[in-house]
Amino acid sequence: MVAVVLAGCGRGVPALPGLPPGAPPPVVDAHRAAAAEPGSAAAVMRLGMAAQANGLPAFAIPCYERAAALDPDLFAARYYLGFAEAARGEMARAAVALRAALRLRAESVPVRLKLADVERELGGREESARMARELIGRDAGNATAYYLLGRATDEAAAFEKALALFPRYGAAQFALAALHRRANRLAEAARVLENYDRDKTAVPPLDDAEGAALAEMAVTGPGLLRRAQRADAAGDTAGAIALHRQAVALDSALADAWINLIALEARVGNAAGAREAYRQAAALAPGRAEGHYNFGVFCLGVRSLDEARVAFLAAVRADQRHADALVNLGSLAGERGRLDEAARYFEQAGESARARFHLGQIRMLRRDGRARATLEEARALAVKGRDAGLLAAIDGELARISR
Repeated sequence: MVAVVLAGCGRGVPALPGLPPGAPPPVVDAHRAAAAEPGSAAAVMRLGMAAQANGLPAFAIPCYERAAALDPDLFAARYYLGFAEAARGEMARAAVALRAALRLRAESVPVRLKLADVERELGGREESARMARELIGRDAGNATAYYLLGRATDEAAAFEKALALFPRYGAAQFALAALHRRANRLAEAARVLENYDRDKTAVPPLDDAEGAALAEMAVTGPGLLRRAQRADAAGDTAGAIALHRQAVALDSALADAWINLIALEARVGNAAGAREAYRQAAALAPGRAEGHYNFGVFCLGVRSLDEARVAFLAAVRADQRHADALVNLGSLAGERGRLDEAARYFEQAGESARARFHLGQIRMLRRDGRARATLEEARALAVKGRDAGLLAAIDGELARISR
């Protein structure tokens, strides 16, 4: 790799690396921008991001080092440097960069999680466990922190808690199953891994702006998918659809993209697009409840009720506790006067405010003495979920009982 020393570089600032042969277009474009602004830490950092996101991690590291030297207060440069060093196995160097990032932004949860993992890799299991417990103390709902605690301590309870918080956590499933196998609890290991093929890449959501920005720079299906999800969150449905379409053009086996497209195409009234997306999603991921559920919602919207019922049943076969699918099945059964069937679906939905509300209504119709208690359960769940509309409806039914 040729180092290019640019005019204006200060003493101690690493040179900008020369462009490697065969670099992909995003890296070429970012290198041109960085060369045009040799003193811009942000431009050099974006070059590193483009390289890391598109398969050139070794090229990214000197870019991050240069960006950090140009602007010692640039948190993101330290963040990316730490993660890139860890990705190539340089854990001691990763720890130095991550600690520097924490000096700039002490509250960064992504950096604290990564540093806890790096400490364990360096042999500091006690320090890793301490850091994981500190994160749990700050946020008892952090599934990743429980997973890291389990990695540091080999405590099955930590992995179980991680899975209670995020049942589809593939890494936690694998780690817990490994503990069971070591203890010769083979049936338990098999039970934990029941959905591992489906869940092996699933991780708990994390508020990580830097990580999201890096992922979006990848000219790959998953990278485009991340950009599409952000466009959708910003209200740009047309942009989200276009980016999803680009993603599946690059990788037609990207099940998440097809699953999302069902709902997006339905939202803009493209029935043919929604149906095609469901056909692709069902073929690629028949065990994913989300695809079946999204198609069921589309069918409800166009009043194809038999199709909706079939889709929601498929969602429940994939996930027996899919509350929204169960509520819709109960509502469809109720519309047809099949109240026993409706009640069974609402009961199966568990702690769903809407399910408990509808079950309470059925019990009111039947003058069942459990109606008030059921509606009060629904009310507590609606308060917890801050569902003002549902809360008003529940209060109306409770007032009717009181009269």
